[in-house]
Amino acid sequence: MRKIPKYFTGRGQAITMAERTSAFTHLVSSLEILTTEEDRAAGGFNDWRIVRDNYAHFPAPVRRALDALGNPVVTRALHVGRVAAAASLVASKSQGRWRACANAYLTLSSLALHPRHMYGTDGSDQLSLLVQFSMTVARAGRGNPRLADACLWFVALQSTLSYAVSGLVKLPGPDWRSGTALPGIMRTENYGDRDVYGLMRTYPRAAKALCHSVLALECGFPLVYFRQGRYAPALLTATGAFHIVNTRVMGLGRFLPAFLSTYPAILYTARGAEGPNGSAPVRSDNTPRLAAGLLGAAALAAAGSRWLRRRRVLAGDGSERHFTAPSGNRLAYHLTEPLHESDADRPVLVCLTGLMATAARWANVRRGLGDDFPVLTYDRAGYGGSSYEQVDPYTLRSSVDDLAALIRAVCPGRPVVLVGHSLGGYLALRCLRALPGQAVGAVLLDPSHPGELHRSAAQAHGARRLEGRFLTMPTSLRCGLGALLPEPGWLSWLPPDARRQVLDQYRDAGLWQTAVREWKATHTEFLNHDGSLSQVSVPLLLIAAGKTHHEDGVNAKLHQEIVDSSPRGRLLVVDGVGHGELVTGAEPTRRVAEHVAAFVTSLGPEGAA
Repeated sequence: MRKIPKYFTGRGQAITMAERTSAFTHLVSSLEILTTEEDRAAGGFNDWRIVRDNYAHFPAPVRRALDALGNPVVTRALHVGRVAAAASLVASKSQGRWRACANAYLTLSSLALHPRHMYGTDGSDQLSLLVQFSMTVARAGRGNPRLADACLWFVALQSTLSYAVSGLVKLPGPDWRSGTALPGIMRTENYGDRDVYGLMRTYPRAAKALCHSVLALECGFPLVYFRQGRYAPALLTATGAFHIVNTRVMGLGRFLPAFLSTYPAILYTARGAEGPNGSAPVRSDNTPRLAAGLLGAAALAAAGSRWLRRRRVLAGDGSERHFTAPSGNRLAYHLTEPLHESDADRPVLVCLTGLMATAARWANVRRGLGDDFPVLTYDRAGYGGSSYEQVDPYTLRSSVDDLAALIRAVCPGRPVVLVGHSLGGYLALRCLRALPGQAVGAVLLDPSHPGELHRSAAQAHGARRLEGRFLTMPTSLRCGLGALLPEPGWLSWLPPDARRQVLDQYRDAGLWQTAVREWKATHTEFLNHDGSLSQVSVPLLLIAAGKTHHEDGVNAKLHQEIVDSSPRGRLLVVDGVGHGELVTGAEPTRRVAEHVAAFVTSLGPEGAA
């Protein structure tokens, strides 16, 4: 007879241990809430009179129910009941049907009270809810072994996935690989510890080894299922110790019982399913098989979705033309001519997008100007329908040369006015020198300044946030997860007929890969730049977003320096408008179009000052 090691648990024991440990998390959570009434008092961060505004869009019956739950007496009564239910599950050894009722009460009350405690909850509350719900279903099955096994598998797989994904997400981050991540966390006020931070500063090699140990532990957690759970006890002991340390150092006390509540399910599912001497299986493993099948189907669907989206992005809206630059890059572009023949001699407006943006983002501006001015919009190599084919390493000079070649080929001999947003504004300044005599003016919309990373703390902080997004997004989208990327809020500002194309481009890995390439080149150039600006010989109009100037005074000074680089420079500030709204918002773009039209008209029919 094959002997099962004593550290593995049986079905009933796993259910009882899981629900007890999870109930302890609920017990601690409710006790904390009952002893912190000030959080829900007037002016507290969970003051229901303020928090309820987050649910103003809900149906009236739901809002009334939430208002009832927001009543302090009702909230307190529900938490007292939670304390009683959780304490009974923790303390009692009875296996009566009442345990299913206690589990159900904890589950339903957690869901009902979540809006009431919108601020202050964390992952431990979500995980304990998941475990409690699973144990509710397992108990409600009245001894159905298949249902109980499915619930235990669900909990075990969720926990395993949590650890593995946490590690895999950290892997691309240079801070974790270099060993600076943990010292950085330890120096924060919310999750740090002064003494531990001091030790890590004193012993950087030990800090680096600790970072790598965390990565190895989380990424390697699925090994709990290797060789029928042979390494499960050691891995669970290590992760348990990890949570104990986090409790002491980072103050994440509820995470310890929340994750420990999943360990009985892992131990139960990790051991072999067969009975003694190879007899019939005593555990149903249909859940992981079903999960694997669903995962495979989802992977196929994601791959198909990514392929179709990529085809739509490359096809564009059907009206694009293409130009192959000397670099080998193939650029997709639109050139619209004015409707009135009397306007045909006006300068061509050439629109340059910012980082991680495509020509379709200019839809509102193009429609505001296209009836009176020729407008050229295009996608830089790698964006939208343009392909990146050059062999040489990418630099910002590559984009400048591509654009200059496009303008010479598409607008031979015609005067042009460069209209650039954000990074496109900086590229427009660079391109002026590549088009002497042909570029007769420039309009810069909240342009980048080569000295901004050195001189503006806000810009440097934004750059770090951007780098964080770039770590995982391209890989995620290459894996076909584009459909899971939420629609950006600014999408609703664009004309309805342009939104589908822009959303496809936003969810396409090509846009993010190109943005990473451009960002690395921009970051390198700006960090090595002395911040000085070359003089501009043509008229220049800088249109700044009011919010940008209001939130960052340094950026306002940088914009003034750009204006001063031209003997005929002028600054306009559009009040109440954000950086992106200048080119996407319906009302802001109308105002921008008016300013651009007035500026170009002032240049004369052939660009004369």
